[in-house]
Amino acid sequence: MLTRLLARLRRRRGWQVALQDGALRLTDPAGHRHDLALARIAGVRVEAEASGPLGADGWWQFLDARGQLALRCPQGAAGEAQLVDWLLALPGFDHAGLAAAMGATRPGVFTVWERGAAG
Repeated sequence: MLTRLLARLRRRRGWQVALQDGALRLTDPAGHRHDLALARIAGVRVEAEASGPLGADGWWQFLDARGQLALRCPQGAAGEAQLVDWLLALPGFDHAGLAAAMGATRPGVFTVWERGAAG
């Protein structure tokens, strides 16, 4: 089900994401690269905007150990499938929370993973 929901998202032009050398690498449309070490990620949230389940108005938010936003990546970026596979395999990942975020018809932020959470 989650794969089908993600497949509906249109691609965000110019954004690219990859997991390389122990880091999450995001390249924005201007060509600037932003790296975040996977070991520094302490939480993941989904920021849902108001377009609903068929839109691409969602963002992945990656938090550091202080709960501060360390990196924000648009859903639909090229290479997102690799990122989603990694996220879904995290111990304690909230699959139901992701489904709720993907189906949201109102803006909201959904926590889908926290380091050290039971699971």
